[in-house]
Amino acid sequence: MLTKHYLQRAYMNHRQAENLLTDLFAIPAQFLYETCWDFWHDNSLVSSLDTGKISLQNLFYYKKHKMTAKDCRKASKITLKIYEAMIKSSLFTNVSRDKQYYSYIYDRYYENIDLSRVLVCVHADKNLKNQQEIRIKFDANQAKAVESDNYMTILNQCLASVDDNLTVLEPTASKGWYIYRINDNSINYRIDLSNFQDNDLENYSISLDGGHKWRLDRQYGAIITGSSGTGKTSLLFSMIYLLMQKSKKNKSNKNIEIWVCDGKNDTLGAVMSQILPRDHVAVGVETTQLVHKLVEITDKRYQYMSKERKKNSRLAFANFDKFGFKMIVVFIDEQSAITASLADSKAKKQYQNDLLKLVQTSRASGIIPIFSMQQANAQSFSGTLGTAIREQISGLKIIMGTANTITTQDKQMVFNASVELPPSKFTGAGSGYLQTADMPSPESFQAPLLPRRSEDLYKLLNSNK
Repeated sequence: MLTKHYLQRAYMNHRQAENLLTDLFAIPAQFLYETCWDFWHDNSLVSSLDTGKISLQNLFYYKKHKMTAKDCRKASKITLKIYEAMIKSSLFTNVSRDKQYYSYIYDRYYENIDLSRVLVCVHADKNLKNQQEIRIKFDANQAKAVESDNYMTILNQCLASVDDNLTVLEPTASKGWYIYRINDNSINYRIDLSNFQDNDLENYSISLDGGHKWRLDRQYGAIITGSSGTGKTSLLFSMIYLLMQKSKKNKSNKNIEIWVCDGKNDTLGAVMSQILPRDHVAVGVETTQLVHKLVEITDKRYQYMSKERKKNSRLAFANFDKFGFKMIVVFIDEQSAITASLADSKAKKQYQNDLLKLVQTSRASGIIPIFSMQQANAQSFSGTLGTAIREQISGLKIIMGTANTITTQDKQMVFNASVELPPSKFTGAGSGYLQTADMPSPESFQAPLLPRRSEDLYKLLNSNK
């Protein structure tokens, strides 16, 4: 985008040599411009850009995204702030060939520069908040500079100058554009399960909050960690409820089965043993038997699928449900307690081998493991073999807690990198960070709300039987 970049020092030097004729021409030109145009728009002090010019240039984009007049004005203000930040960071191409020019309208020197195209989409409608984004078309050199200078901080400052509820998330690249999703903290995305109805048509997709979905059939497995009091158990109950609700909708063929392993024989096992079939719940060392049973089911499913694929080549890439199999979602809570309770080394090794085989082979057969623990260290899965198990699970990763309470070790073990957790206004139990397989970095979220009374929680869970 071509624009004029004003040069304050050159302007001051030039004014010493100005003459009366120049002033007589400049003063009325400035007056007319400011009255007819500049007065009605927010303008920049460092360039000839203003919100009016930006609105005209991006009009088609705004209409395409069905933005209201108020949304367009806000988007143009944010765009102007981003352009100013680009100029201050020297993220532009000088096309003046070292020449400087004089503007009678603004009465100062300028140089012509080429800025990357910026498109901003914002919405006042809370139902469209998850579509908010910033698109910037950096060239190769600018993209490299952005990656090294942590450009997200600059973008967040631009957003805060217009609306301090907005923050950007890690970008994704598409067809030359850097796309930054915008998180809006003015909206409560938290789901209240007491009155929530999942209208998602995806058979194997659940909403963890108003802005994040987990597609179990495409994003394999989950690891959830959280110290005592962070809301990890409540999150597990929420996920179980959402999966049961999803299955209940498919009345003709309930397509999801829930299995639960509670390593500490605590609340999760006690409640779900009253709701699920008896052979779908295990506590303590019983978990080893249930996991071994799932491995046997996986083997049988693969044998059947292989047989059917030989008969019909069209089934070569078919999903598990095309063979008439239900999805089995198995929750393995307090994984470290299970391995610690196995005193016999042979039994422990057998359990570890079963776990590894399960996570390596169950993806295509429709068996989805969800591991939860207080700390995601190697000991939770028992050493190097456990690391191999953990690396297979990449569909959903969650750490419950706030940024200042999450340890560096947990952050690295769960998200597999020394990532910087984004700022979050969420506090208290139920707050955390999640990352699905198609997200470039972790994002903050709040787990669904459950009834506070245990009797009401049991009634809610039992309603989906």
